[in-house]
Amino acid sequence: MQSTIENCDAEPIHALGLIQAHGALVAFDRAGLTVARSANATSLLGHVPGLGMKMTDAHFDQSARDAIARGLENPALLEEGVQCFGAGHRRFDLVMHWSDGVLLAEWEEKPLNAPPITHYANLVQQSIRQLQRSASSSSGQLLQVATDAIRTLTGFDRVMAYQFLPDGSGSVSAESRRAPLAPYLHLRYPAGDIPAQARRLYVLNAIRHIANVQEAPVPIEPAIVPANGKPLDLTYSTLRSVSPIHIEYLKNMGVAASMSVSIVVDGNLWGLIACHHMEPLSVPHAVRVSCTVLAQVLSITVERNELSQRAMAERRIEDLRGQVANALAASEDATAGLLAANDAMRKLIGCDALSVLMDQRVGSFPANLDRAAAIKVADYMSDHHQDLLVTDSISRDVPELDGLLTEINHASGILAIQLSGTPAITIIWWRAELVETVHWAGQPDKITATGPNGQHLRPRKSFEVWKETVRGSSRAWDATDRFAARELKAILQEVALDHIRVAEHERAALLAIMGHDLRDPLQAIDMVVTLMGRGLVSNADGVKRIEYSSQRMQSLIAYILDVSRLRTGVGLAMEIRRISLAPLLYATFERAQQAHPGVEMTVEIGDLGECLVDGDRLVQAVSNLLSNARHHGDMRFPIHVSASRPGAQWRIAITNRIPAGASFTPGPMTSPFNVSSSRNPRNKTGLGLGLYIANAIAVGLGGALEVDRVIDYARFTIVLNNNPSSYLGGC
Repeated sequence: MQSTIENCDAEPIHALGLIQAHGALVAFDRAGLTVARSANATSLLGHVPGLGMKMTDAHFDQSARDAIARGLENPALLEEGVQCFGAGHRRFDLVMHWSDGVLLAEWEEKPLNAPPITHYANLVQQSIRQLQRSASSSSGQLLQVATDAIRTLTGFDRVMAYQFLPDGSGSVSAESRRAPLAPYLHLRYPAGDIPAQARRLYVLNAIRHIANVQEAPVPIEPAIVPANGKPLDLTYSTLRSVSPIHIEYLKNMGVAASMSVSIVVDGNLWGLIACHHMEPLSVPHAVRVSCTVLAQVLSITVERNELSQRAMAERRIEDLRGQVANALAASEDATAGLLAANDAMRKLIGCDALSVLMDQRVGSFPANLDRAAAIKVADYMSDHHQDLLVTDSISRDVPELDGLLTEINHASGILAIQLSGTPAITIIWWRAELVETVHWAGQPDKITATGPNGQHLRPRKSFEVWKETVRGSSRAWDATDRFAARELKAILQEVALDHIRVAEHERAALLAIMGHDLRDPLQAIDMVVTLMGRGLVSNADGVKRIEYSSQRMQSLIAYILDVSRLRTGVGLAMEIRRISLAPLLYATFERAQQAHPGVEMTVEIGDLGECLVDGDRLVQAVSNLLSNARHHGDMRFPIHVSASRPGAQWRIAITNRIPAGASFTPGPMTSPFNVSSSRNPRNKTGLGLGLYIANAIAVGLGGALEVDRVIDYARFTIVLNNNPSSYLGGC
């Protein structure tokens, strides 16, 4: 296959039709017919069934035949690492997997002096214990433990672990090497060293081994499988051959054998452990399995650490969020509140400067920050209907805003949120240009050359340190920064909602007063009577006018009272239908746990059967109670949720530990405004709306919301009755 510049990133490396020479491959369809085999199968294995033929006692050895037969009979149960023999008493590990309805059997030659499996099991067990002891350490320390362990297991000359950065490049964070080799620690590798399709394969297939870079690959015959008209998909193959460009890359590094082990966190390729040897090296299947297990433990440990760090960051954000909300609540004017909260907002998201805009009014910190630059960003977001703008390189991502000069020098990074409305609110965090010197492992630019395959990408030959000064970018905004921005946006939306609610209550009160005034039609009737007395209106016509006026007044009164009822939040529409309750609650709690992975939750749901209920409204009520528990509870203890069906009732309870020193007195929730909520430093903007709405929904469903205290725990229980006539159809 020609590897040109145009098709490099799209090269089908999972279907090259080639395998490495230290093993053989035979493929069978579900009927047991041979559909493909490697060109070296006969020389390595002896008698091999011909294409279109079934396996017989004359083929392979007994162990291989039995394992293949069991795999064909039960595709769900495949054996790994079956010990068997081939031609000339060669020893092999037989590994099998299914791909596109084809059973791929791969014989991988095994060194005669390979230690027993128990040897590697003991080594990997020791390494796992060391990882567990280092579980709370930094990522760099964990990677160092893993690289040392994998080098001990495999015997590679160099093992290095690198973590992928947001731009796709990789930085070497740990290294274990033979003394004469030059160190690669802390060097950067460009994103192009691992193309997109290779990264995808690293996620799907956790380990990749190249035993001998110098050996010519072996073709699979036929290249196209007649059954499906495609080449074999070797995504999960242990013997899959290598892209010519990657082979040239390894040769340029002086590497004769390599192995890569994936570090996958949350389904994404977080990093890679790369192993290099200066001579050909065949790593037995059992060793690779041990390395895979070690990498999985490493991945789990890294993911757990990141979740813990994220939870700590979220707790810090919650505290700062409370400070911002408190400043807003203490100020009658939103602008004054935001300006007063500037210090908390700058701590909320690390930045070099902050701008707060209410339409064209700008508050800046430091005060001499360029006002025009902030307005330009706000106008851009408004014109492009963006409520969130994030970039660490304005010149690269938003060229329309390039060249914004501020008192923090050239601004290269922006994180901004905007709330449309009257007035529009925009908050901008600025980061200055960060001039960085990057130490690359060789010059990272792509080099082209012309050879037997035409013009193609030529991997760099030199891997000596190559320094580059990078300009035009700021320190990157991470996921925690984005989370904090969304949290602040939610605060502003809550404050805006509160203002709207106050305005609506005032308007509803006015409408109610007007309705009361309209009940008295005497002025209109007196006017008509006066006109009748003066002979200006006939009696019959006057009576009709009085009747019409009275009916009109009554209609207006009814209309205004209806509007007032809606404006004050009365009458949440209910769509009652029979629903299986347990799956609905499980799905609700699962979504809550996914949205807040740092919050521990225990769930106990009994046999609930079906219930007449509005499922969407019930989910809303339960979600409000969970949110209340997260904001007001002591999160060092788990939130306990339970659902049971005692008799003719359903009871859904949310229980959380009350923080030390906090006051909690159960009481009615007939008002949406709860003064005690604003005293909670973790929920400064909380006005009791969540509990008020949950209570209203429970009542609307014909039930109730019970609130009680059990020693040091607060418990909120939605009680539903199995009585259709009790549903109000609104609340």
